[in-house]
Amino acid sequence: QKSAQAQAEYLEEKLKEEKIRNQQMENALRREEQETKALITDISHQLKTPVASLKMSYEIVDSTELSREEEREFQVDRLARLLEAFTQMSKLETGMIRLCPQKASLQKTLAKAVAGVYVKAMEKGISIETQEFDDILICHDPGWTAEAFANVLDNGVKYAPSGTRITIRVTKMASLVMVEMEDEGPGIPAKERNRIFQRFYRGESESVRRKEGSGVGLYLTRQILERQGGTVCVKNGGNGGSNFVMTLPKR
Repeated sequence: QKSAQAQAEYLEEKLKEEKIRNQQMENALRREEQETKALITDISHQLKTPVASLKMSYEIVDSTELSREEEREFQVDRLARLLEAFTQMSKLETGMIRLCPQKASLQKTLAKAVAGVYVKAMEKGISIETQEFDDILICHDPGWTAEAFANVLDNGVKYAPSGTRITIRVTKMASLVMVEMEDEGPGIPAKERNRIFQRFYRGESESVRRKEGSGVGLYLTRQILERQGGTVCVKNGGNGGSNFVMTLPKR
């Protein structure tokens, strides 16, 4: 009996030690998460100020060195865009930004996405056409979902040749809504269609790698949609380009 009691006391003591160890690990993980969040915020803050100052300096530089300065300004703008993409990705992954789904107009969300890439598309002579559909209120985060759509549109504008068109189609189904964005670009090889949604993936083609990009946009699109119960995939387009098919639940 004493032996059984001693064994029970021993097991109880070990259980207490294990609970303490688990609590310590949980506290350490919580501290690490907070430190990561603080680090991301600090890096973003520290980099934005010098980038903004550098850009301003280039804007007021003597016009006699305009061509050189234009090239440098382009690099600064590119750095700023990369920084913004990395910051958004990191904040989303660490939970610093949370999606807030609400009943909102899909039409307005799409309009916001188109507005975000309209100038770039116009400068390249690419038209963005949305086929008419009856608006629908679905449960989604309008801001982040608009960014997800805009990332797909931006991808189409970037790789499609001038004078082409991007077509947006909306199809309502029983429990979900499907949004298709079809471009007239070079298309995506079958073996890469799943990989393009991975973080930092830029494709294997040299022509694709020469284009400016961070490999973050489509990854963010997948993250944003999936966290709202949606999906994204890419198929062959009817005109040889790519057809990005996205879904979101109605409720």
